[in-house]
Amino acid sequence: MDKQQQEQALKQATNEAVKNERKKLIIDFDEAVEEQRSEAIEVKFDGQLFKLPSTPPAWLPLFINRHQDENGVVDDSKNLEIIEKLLGEGFASKILDADNFVSFELVNDKILEPVFSHWGMELNDESGKGQTPS
Repeated sequence: MDKQQQEQALKQATNEAVKNERKKLIIDFDEAVEEQRSEAIEVKFDGQLFKLPSTPPAWLPLFINRHQDENGVVDDSKNLEIIEKLLGEGFASKILDADNFVSFELVNDKILEPVFSHWGMELNDESGKGQTPS
């Protein structure tokens, strides 16, 4: 086999190896999601543990963009929906059924504000007095 034939054979073998590697590409997205779960932010309330992802969920920026006004503010009427989507219906029900010391302002100040800050997202209350998702 001359040099040109060797080069041709090597090129063909390389192309074949690349093609086989492409076929073998397997992405275990379940593993990636499990890794995210293992890094969850934990919120303890009423003796239960609720978990938030360590990075903003995919739906959140879409939700904010869909529900913000021309000033980039999400109305307080969507506050419970954000809380429910982030922490679950169980948490949302618990804050509605809790005693008078649990308010949306408290949830916003003690949970949403630090979590959004951890995610690198800005929060501004539409009244300018407090902090809620925007």
